[in-house]
Amino acid sequence: MTADLERQLATRRAEVEALTERLVMARGRLSATMARNREIRAHTTHPRTDSLQEAIRSRDVIGQAKGILMAGGLSEEEAFNVLRRASQRAHRKLAVIAEEFVRRTAKTAPAWADGEDPLADARRAAAEMDGHRAALALLAAQRAEAVRRALAGGLSRSDVARSLGVTRQAVTKLLAGRGDP
Repeated sequence: MTADLERQLATRRAEVEALTERLVMARGRLSATMARNREIRAHTTHPRTDSLQEAIRSRDVIGQAKGILMAGGLSEEEAFNVLRRASQRAHRKLAVIAEEFVRRTAKTAPAWADGEDPLADARRAAAEMDGHRAALALLAAQRAEAVRRALAGGLSRSDVARSLGVTRQAVTKLLAGRGDP
């Protein structure tokens, strides 16, 4: 090899070593930046993600509250309307009302539900639910009778609906369920 070629090789080696050193430093900075970004992302939430998670949680708790009311004999629409009216009367969000309702219902577990015999607990729950259904049927009959008396006293269906806090269609449905016009 000639001296000129050796100088060129030495220059190239020096350039490669300098580039290698710069590459190692750049990789180190990149690793540090990526680690810092991961840490920031771990401690930061995106507002859109937060609102979606809140919407899902709200939907779940409203569904639970509707389910409890439906177990008492209401239709899905009636159960939602009960929650909606409670929300409007209290001037609070529907999800908050539903969450409080579910929490209170869960706290008032029947005394007989000891958890030791799930089959016996389920039978007792079914018997209690039958009692609730009978009470709701009696309440519906009493409400229909009150509506009939109010109509016989000269009130319109609209007046009766307003006094009960329901729609005129609900009054009509209540009377139709009892075989009245």
